[in-house]
Amino acid sequence: MMQATTTLDTSGLLCPLPVYKAAMALNGLTAGEVLELTTTDPGALEDIPAL
Repeated sequence: MMQATTTLDTSGLLCPLPVYKAAMALNGLTAGEVLELTTTDPGALEDIPAL
């Protein structure tokens, strides 16, 4: 398992906020960095991989 370099907790937020915040966080990463995302939004299981 890869070690996260950045963490983002979107627990309690509903779509589209978790996806938006994840996209913004991913844009701030450089190659090789890993984002760890925590969310309670069930739609994120489909939406996040589509980024």
